[in-house]
Amino acid sequence: MAHEANGTTIRGRLVLLTLGLLIPGLLIGAYLLWDSYRNARTAFDRQLLGTARALSLVVDRELGQAAALNQALSVSLNLQTGNLKGFDEQARKVEHADNTWIILSDEDGNHLVNTRAAYGAPLPKSDPAARDLWPEMKQGRTVVSGLFEGAIVKQPVITVTTPVEVGGHVRYALSFAMLPSVLNRILAEQDLPAGWIGNILDKDQSVVARSMGGESMIGKKPSPAVAESIAKIDNAVVESRSFEGVPTIVAYSRSPLYRWTFGVSVPRSQVISAITGNLLLAALGGLALLIFAALISVRVARSISEPVEGLVHAAQALGRGDPVVPPKTAIRELNAVSESLVKAQDELLLRTVDLRSSESRLRLAVRATGLGIWDVDAETGRRNWSPEFLGILGLPPGSNADPEIFLAQVHPQDRERVHERSKAFFRGETGGKFDAEFRILRADTGEERWVTISGRLAPEGSGSQLRGSGTMMDVTERRLVEDSLRESEERFRSMADTAPALIWMTDRDGAISFVNRYHETFFGYPAEHLMGDAWLVVIHPDDAQSFIEDFKNAFASRKLWRRVVRVRDGKGSTRWLRCEGAPRTAGPDGEFLGYVGCNVDITESKLAADALEHRIDERTGELAAANRQLVAQIEERERVEATLRQVQRLEAVGQLTSGVAHDFNNLLTVILGNLAFVERGATDAALKKKLSNMRMAAERGASLVSQLLAFSRRQRLEPKAVNLNDTVNNMRELLQSSMGGSVAVDIVLEDDLWPALVDPTQIELIILNLAINARDAMEVGGLLKVETNNVTRRDAPQRVEEPGPGDYVVVAVTDSGSGMSEDVMSRVFEPFFTTKEVGKGSGLGLSQVLGFAKQSGGGVRIDTREARGTTVSVFLPRAPAESGTKPRKKTVELRAVKKIEAPSILLVDDDDLVREVTASKLEEFGYKVIQAENGPSALLAFEQDPAIDLLVLDFAMPGMNGAEVARAARKRRPDIPLMFVTGYADLSALGEFASEPTLHKPFRDEDLRKHVSALLKGGAKPAEAGSAA
Repeated sequence: MAHEANGTTIRGRLVLLTLGLLIPGLLIGAYLLWDSYRNARTAFDRQLLGTARALSLVVDRELGQAAALNQALSVSLNLQTGNLKGFDEQARKVEHADNTWIILSDEDGNHLVNTRAAYGAPLPKSDPAARDLWPEMKQGRTVVSGLFEGAIVKQPVITVTTPVEVGGHVRYALSFAMLPSVLNRILAEQDLPAGWIGNILDKDQSVVARSMGGESMIGKKPSPAVAESIAKIDNAVVESRSFEGVPTIVAYSRSPLYRWTFGVSVPRSQVISAITGNLLLAALGGLALLIFAALISVRVARSISEPVEGLVHAAQALGRGDPVVPPKTAIRELNAVSESLVKAQDELLLRTVDLRSSESRLRLAVRATGLGIWDVDAETGRRNWSPEFLGILGLPPGSNADPEIFLAQVHPQDRERVHERSKAFFRGETGGKFDAEFRILRADTGEERWVTISGRLAPEGSGSQLRGSGTMMDVTERRLVEDSLRESEERFRSMADTAPALIWMTDRDGAISFVNRYHETFFGYPAEHLMGDAWLVVIHPDDAQSFIEDFKNAFASRKLWRRVVRVRDGKGSTRWLRCEGAPRTAGPDGEFLGYVGCNVDITESKLAADALEHRIDERTGELAAANRQLVAQIEERERVEATLRQVQRLEAVGQLTSGVAHDFNNLLTVILGNLAFVERGATDAALKKKLSNMRMAAERGASLVSQLLAFSRRQRLEPKAVNLNDTVNNMRELLQSSMGGSVAVDIVLEDDLWPALVDPTQIELIILNLAINARDAMEVGGLLKVETNNVTRRDAPQRVEEPGPGDYVVVAVTDSGSGMSEDVMSRVFEPFFTTKEVGKGSGLGLSQVLGFAKQSGGGVRIDTREARGTTVSVFLPRAPAESGTKPRKKTVELRAVKKIEAPSILLVDDDDLVREVTASKLEEFGYKVIQAENGPSALLAFEQDPAIDLLVLDFAMPGMNGAEVARAARKRRPDIPLMFVTGYADLSALGEFASEPTLHKPFRDEDLRKHVSALLKGGAKPAEAGSAA
């Protein structure tokens, strides 16, 4: 029993020893499998995230190109001048991609230009998508929208919108619109691996484009897991479920510039399958090792049970190194010997097992990394290639390790270089190192692959024989990624180098690491001279300190950075730059890489905003004369266009005013005529007082109409040669009394003043009007100065109110008052515009002056500065050497036939009320009146009654006007006298009847009586009568 116990104890200990060796091996193998899976998964996540970032660069580039196109169009001259049609044509010419178009809108969301629709077609109004962008537009930002339904296409669209400044203020929003299909096309061009799905989400996390699912996916939201991760971090890899319900691994990258998200998702099963393929082989190897160890245990157990007779043979076999098979025995002494033999054998076997186990683990590790092992005896040239080495070359297992075979697989373009490098390595000329990267052509498929080979040459053992060994790895995927990154970087550099802006990047320490070519053009320095901190040399000395501190603070806080700074360009000139920079990050943890930014030259807009007193911004004295001339021509054209618009506006207001004045004259004629009738019959004093007030109000209205006619240049003028020195001298006392004793009057007259061709009555009113305006602009103790001058103008007018080239007599009124601002100057000639308090002025003073001057053939010029006073110069045409008032020719010889019965008058007026009032007055004077409401009825009455003695005609009538009626009547009776009674001011349309007697509405009863009586008596007609005012 003791022997059995001893035997049993030894076997138990052997079992414990075996388990003690196997269990740690199993644990180490399990750890290696888990670690390999983790590393493979990490590498795959990194690759997936890199693909998402590469996709973000591509889409950012597309959006950046749209922003650059907007920036180029925003400085269009058509936009600066409001030429929307021209801008529409320009925008259509620059479109280059399908499903994209340009939209121009205003702050209310009204589409002004939309190249999706034909120009002139109805465009959307109050588009909320366009209107909601304006808060950011006013901050000067370029905005990438989320998905919204297009107002015209009625499909989901995306816009890249840039503010457009006109005159220093944001006037328009310029949008580059595109359908999601544009981004789907970009996804399709990325050639993602099978099963991979590209996703593009806008800043609201709505799907804009997806490489699978088409338009049905547009507008969908990501899963809650992905959405929650995006809200926390800009770059990450998460597990989720796809829209199709498939478990997926999602890598996304969020753009720091536009806050869009770009993701790549892969089915989780596909990832697991790819990773666990090699790990399965490792697991099978471990299982084989476990089985092998179990067999060893059985063998050991069996050796203990061998008969004792085999101990001698076992000992001899042990001495010879042969396998020992000790017999089973229950004898203690034999057990002791057996134990010794078994221990000795076990030690040998365990060493063999350990060696094989180490070799197996090494082989598994090499196989997992994909490394091919090569070994060369430098003396004999004998080579050994591992199966992985053969697999990389596409050679079948067991192929001979022949250098000629190896060189045959090297790409022909790389073969010579690799061969020379190999020979130099074995000759010891490379310092014992062999490193090369080259292309091969696989023997089995002919596929081109990139490999890297590395080796070392060292003595073998303690001898002098050299042996070379190393590894070879297939790096095609790495090269593809590097090529893709290099191509992406080249595209970025190409885009940056062609951009008309200063694009730059810094490293982690804030030193400049990249500038585009525009820096060389702009600053005149080679790009390498602006690297690091050398770029600070271009900063204006006055801005350098604050600029550096501002940049360092932003850099330290990793925040978006904006700054306006002055710099020196390549010509030494000071320029203004708007600088913007944003942090660059990489990796799932958002590793900070530095800043990327863009500087834009805003000199012109800056100078335009700062230099309010200059129309032309002087850029530098070194600019070529051709450039200065071009700028001057552009500004001159803008000035001419502004002048033309002002002329058109004043002309339109003048025409409107003239028409309104005509209608008001008719109304006032009726009112004043009927008031005269009522006043003559009124006996009550209170009623007479009210009627008098009504008449005075009507006459004030007539005076206002007269002023309107003066502004519209439709008043009746009788110009003659006038000595303005005499006119001003005669008004000296009137001017002094008008100032009220609070303002001094100084009159300066030119000695040899030319005669002016002007209506003498109107010029006195104009001078008095200007003097009163000047008085109202001055405090007590002011000075009013009235001057006369001879002026010859040779230059074209700079403003609409100024006269053209020619000789002029100028009367100028200067005050020492408060002057006028630019805003007041821009509107000073508009009718009814006044800076006085309500009830203190009609706003017609200067507009009447301008109308009189222009109608007389001259113009007006105002020189003013705030708090420095104002000078209003009225330019009047110089009278010819023999100018005077010529008597008008009689068109007919007036009849002086005395009739016994009451004279018969044919009254023609299309206004029934005016005609009735005028007829009543004429009948009251004792005349027989025949009324006609239009030209044809008047001619019919004229034909039927040859006893008509006088024609009284309105001028402005529908159908035939008064001149046409007079012309037809004179053909029948050339001696018939006639008179025009009209509220129409422009009598140049009377043509040959311009010299006929004319009575302006509204008129006084006495004026009507005098004119009619003089014409019927055949005597000279009285002076032309104005209105009742």
